[in-house]
Amino acid sequence: MVFGRKKKQEQAEAIMDAVLNATGEADATDDPASAPTPKAKKSKSTISGQSKSKPVSDNFIIVHAEKITLTLAVLLSGYLIYAGFNSGMNENGDRFSKTVDNLKTSTTSAENKIKNGDWAREQEEVYPNGLKPTYEERATASQIKIKPSDYKLSQLFNPPINRSTKKREDPELYAPTDLHAVALTGPVAYLLAENEIDPTADDEPAQRKIEEKRPVKPRPSRDDEDPFGGGGIPGMEGGGMDGMPGMGMGMGMGDGMPGADDTNSNEPIRRLRVDRGQISGYRPTGGAAMGGMDGGMGGMPGMDGGMGGMPGMDGGMDGMPGMGGDTGGGSAVEETGPKGTPVARARTMVAVTALVPFKKQFDEYERALAMRSGYDSYRDQPNYVFMYVERVDVTNDPTQVISEDQWQQNYLHTKMHRAEAKKWHGTANEIVDPTYLNPYISLSCPPVMMRDLENLLRHPDIPLAGMSNQDVTETEATQPDEEPEDNDADSNLPGGAVTNNRPSTGSTTQTTPGGGDPSMGGGMGGMPGMGGMGGMGGMPGMGMGMGGMDGMGGEVLSANIPDYKLVRFFDFGAEIGHTYRYRVQLLVEDPNHPNTSPEDEYPDHRPPNQRTLEDDVLLRIKDIPEREFFRRSNWSEPSEAITVPSPLQFAGGSVDPKKFSRDSTGKTYQDTEPAGQVKTIDWDQRRAVDVQFDRPVHRGSILNFTADAEYGHPISEIIMAASAHAFQTGFIVGDIRGGDELPLHTKDNPYYAPGEFLLIDSAGNLTVRSELDDTPLFRRYDYTPDAPLTGAGGTGGGAMGGMEGMMPGMDGGEEGGMPGF
Repeated sequence: MVFGRKKKQEQAEAIMDAVLNATGEADATDDPASAPTPKAKKSKSTISGQSKSKPVSDNFIIVHAEKITLTLAVLLSGYLIYAGFNSGMNENGDRFSKTVDNLKTSTTSAENKIKNGDWAREQEEVYPNGLKPTYEERATASQIKIKPSDYKLSQLFNPPINRSTKKREDPELYAPTDLHAVALTGPVAYLLAENEIDPTADDEPAQRKIEEKRPVKPRPSRDDEDPFGGGGIPGMEGGGMDGMPGMGMGMGMGDGMPGADDTNSNEPIRRLRVDRGQISGYRPTGGAAMGGMDGGMGGMPGMDGGMGGMPGMDGGMDGMPGMGGDTGGGSAVEETGPKGTPVARARTMVAVTALVPFKKQFDEYERALAMRSGYDSYRDQPNYVFMYVERVDVTNDPTQVISEDQWQQNYLHTKMHRAEAKKWHGTANEIVDPTYLNPYISLSCPPVMMRDLENLLRHPDIPLAGMSNQDVTETEATQPDEEPEDNDADSNLPGGAVTNNRPSTGSTTQTTPGGGDPSMGGGMGGMPGMGGMGGMGGMPGMGMGMGGMDGMGGEVLSANIPDYKLVRFFDFGAEIGHTYRYRVQLLVEDPNHPNTSPEDEYPDHRPPNQRTLEDDVLLRIKDIPEREFFRRSNWSEPSEAITVPSPLQFAGGSVDPKKFSRDSTGKTYQDTEPAGQVKTIDWDQRRAVDVQFDRPVHRGSILNFTADAEYGHPISEIIMAASAHAFQTGFIVGDIRGGDELPLHTKDNPYYAPGEFLLIDSAGNLTVRSELDDTPLFRRYDYTPDAPLTGAGGTGGGAMGGMEGMMPGMDGGEEGGMPGF
């Protein structure tokens, strides 16, 4: 059939060729490119021959695949059947059966062998000859040869760690918040310059005035039969140790003793008293006040005032080495002694405190820098290096919207504060926990005397020393003892040295929040009364100033960092009666372009490799100078408006008892004009002191007068005379109320209604002063000594001056005596 089909095909092709030749047409099945030439046909035939493939039916595997698969399945099934017949045999060919009974038998046998085992019998079986090998022999026999190649290390013990390749960013900087402002006018202790004269040098101590008929109310809790109950020791007038029999001289400031300054032997020198709150703020004498005994019992040879008459104790009871007198906490008196003569100068200031969210800032630094290339824990933390302050005067309209051009640029900064601090006699002792402080933004408090400094030193949200659990501080608080020269021509840029915050001399006497003796140094940490130990925890009476751990080096642990840093600055250019608002900007060391100079006060750091920085960081630091190693935060929100008050003060006193008469009809009427006393406290700008006078007044009295007044000297703490002092207050007494007899009033125990005084200033503003409300202020400026109590024993004429109120609770007179008597 094959040959027949081929023959028919050849015949058909011959007929087709004849038809094509007759018609002259070309064969449509031929390749046009190769048709004209026989050679092309030959090539086509060759190609066709080469492209022929073997038929599929000729592949053995494909044709017989089903058969092969079936054969393998049959073989596998046969093996499985064979293996099933041989189940239940062990490796030796023995058959076995696993049943529950066999398993129980094996278990029981094993338990019996364990319980009834005998080591001696076992030894005989193991060592039939009784030759038990030694431990060394058994150890040697148990050893096997170890091939070192089996323990070859595939890699090093400490392979390189895959370091983070994420690049460093610029952390966001947070501005200060919650600005608080306090304004005051007071005396500040400055160093007396050469050829400068103290304006109080020619003043004399005020003469003592004793009111013989002054009514005294004995404390009902005391026993009048007790010789100590009146507040005194037998032989001492007034209970406040105002006198001992035969002692006709006062012992304050050493008068009446050998070597004392006998200015007026008949009139003892009076001194300010702690128990009346007359001593507060910075004390240039550097003594810790112990009640009213602050330097009052001095006068023995070698004693410079005060009770401390032992060799080497200058300044009396308030002058033990290392005892600073700030109950609000603070640094101690510098052991090297005073660095100069102090002089009081009148300064008006606004103190502003604010908060920096330090914990939040620290977390932001960790986000942007930690776990990044080139991380350095000492460098990559927020280090504040400078502060700028701007101010705007809004006296005309405190509620006005402030535009940018109204702010006084570079009004105050860190360097300006340092320059002013060099003129001070010292600095007020610190009461704030030192972990919340930074020497470049928590500026030192000026040595303000005779004023309460708590609101100047602290912010309401910052804990006092000893109230915080923070134990770690940062390195930025290092404060060099000496100030290197500042060669930076532009004083508005960081540089120069930090002033030593330890006061060269002096201390403060404040009321310590949380308790403690109000005359003992405070702030040693958790216990009241320790001056300046900052976070050390404290016992009453210790005034040593260690300043915490600030500046001791080391990185800050993120678990112990404080929530805030305290921002604190002082505006000495404020004017009385003006209203201001403030804002703050902080400078922080740039961790991506840090300080590299070892010559300045700031710690120097190695800069990170530029390959570790993000592109935008590289672009930022590309053109900045080398010394601009800081970044600036945004400006804080403006503070609330603060108005500087007048230092003029009034304290309402008692009103004279009302006197009544009867007319012919028997009706009673008051036949005298109401009268009383208003303590007028005038600020003497020249002397930098508060001059006080108890002014008798009635309705319509003008409080412009001249009188021989008194003032407490802020440095010597002596009551001084201000002869013919002119009080120009501009106030008038509008009305007086009080003096009425109260229930339980008797002739022996009179009780009268407290006095109230309506005062009117030159602008028509009304002020009411109340005897009850003004008692602390009246007592603070009450320089009259306590009158002697009858029955207290002794009529000696002498007094012991500053010994009044020897210890807390010994107020002299009506409150004299020792605690508990």
